[in-house]
Parts: sequence; C-alpha cells; structure tokens
Amino acid sequence: MSDFIPPVFSIAPEPAKERFDTSALTRYWYSLRRNTGVPRRTEIDPRAISTLLPNAFIVAAIAPGLVRFRVAGSHLAELSGMDVRSMPLSAMLQHEARETMTRAIQQMFDAPAILRATLHSPAQLGKPRIEADMLILPLRDEMGDVNRAIGCLKAQGRIGKPPRRFTVISSRLERIAGPGDNQYNSSAQPFRLAPPKPGGPSHLRLVVSDNTK
Repeated sequence: MSDFIPPVFSIAPEPAKERFDTSALTRYWYSLRRNTGVPRRTEIDPRAISTLLPNAFIVAAIAPGLVRFRVAGSHLAELSGMDVRSMPLSAMLQHEARETMTRAIQQMFDAPAILRATLHSPAQLGKPRIEADMLILPLRDEMGDVNRAIGCLKAQGRIGKPPRRFTVISSRLERIAGPGDNQYNSSAQPFRLAPPKPGGPSHLRLVVSDNTK
C-alpha cells in the first residue's frame, strides 16, 4: 500500500485589503494653514508625519501641470525600481494617463484644491494587478506662489517586478475650506474631473458633486 498522502490546497479567497488611510497627512496639512489658505513648503516638518514617510513625496512644478519629485519615500522607489527624485511624476504613469493627471494637477494648483486619485497597474508577467491610492495637497514656495505640493502614494498588494506604471481609475478635486480654517472636514464637498465628450476636444471641466450637502 502506498504511503502517499495527497497535499491539501486552500482555495479560500484572500481577505480584502484595507485602503490606505491618507487622513493623517490631510489633517497635518490643514493644521499648517494660515490666512493664505495654503501652507508653505518650508513649514513641512517630516517628524510630524514620520509614519507616512515611506509613502510621502514633495513635488515642484516645472511646466503647466507637470511636476518633478524633489523628495520621495522608499515605497515610490520600490514601485519604480529606482530613486525617483528629480524624475517627473508622469514617469510613474502609463502614457494614456499622463494627460489626465497633467490637467488635474494644474487645476489643483489653480484652484487651489486637494487632489485624490485611485490608480491601477494591470497584471503582466511577473507583475500582479495592483491598485494605488494617491493624495496631493498644494503648497506655496518661498515667494508665496502655489507651485509645490506634498502627497503620498500607496499601492495595495504585492508589487512584483518593477517598474510599475499606472492608469487613472478615478480622480477628484476637493474644495479647501476658507483661509484660517485649520480643521480638516472629511466630508468636504468634492468637485470631480469630468471626462471629455466622445469625439470632442480633450478639455477638463469641474463638476460639483451634491452628495455631501
């Protein structure tokens, strides 16, 4: 009689992964606000967001809607397979997503507003499907111009073989409370980025959401 015992395989689904909590960075950003409404880059203290540093980044505008990493955490390096400092943020996106993100970032600076996005990187050989949450909050430079930003990015699941580049599943801009209001309201009214009309020119417009009134 054979002593072979067949292996037992578990087919239970993986537990649902919790979404990355960006509220700590948002609350810190709000706590720095003064009468100008948008904090200065020089006010950022990394010690205040130490738990977020692997996922955090600071970018500077180099052209309308285009930003370059000035500071970037280790998680972004893991996704890219290299240090992303001095690289444009668009280098982490697939080609078809770059125009969408460029317009969103420019409107974030112009409004100014808070930008949130859900990103997706499709499955390929050695690269499992992953999603990522991204948050970008505007900052002022030394001259008071809104052309810097602090943000965080977190991919959910196993990264696999880098580099990982993303498309934009969804994005929205959130209104910033009036100057002097340094309390973060998680139910702040968002305005989303509307897609261009089929067959028409690629324009970006603001759509006010009423679901938080």
